[in-house]
Amino acid sequence: MFGGIMAIAGLLFALVYARAVRQRKISLQQKAEAHKTQNGAHVGDLFMSPIYTCQLCQANPFDYLTQLQQHPEDLSLHPAEWMPWNYRDTCARIGADPQ
Repeated sequence: MFGGIMAIAGLLFALVYARAVRQRKISLQQKAEAHKTQNGAHVGDLFMSPIYTCQLCQANPFDYLTQLQQHPEDLSLHPAEWMPWNYRDTCARIGADPQ
């Protein structure tokens, strides 16, 4: 009985999440059109992608980017540990102070 309800709830969550991602992508495309050059749009996309990813996983974008700059050696050695959804665990492991 509950299995069907959970499947429907999971599908609804997936649809809502996909819609949010699609809306962010459209927003990024519209903002990219406002840049003066193709290179400027590319640079803007490089910054906005991790910022929006942080927002989707409830991470502080400013703190995330700051931590990346403060730990370049560990970032280059273990890039998978510095994703927006798990960088706080990495900061705790190395003794850094995430916000």
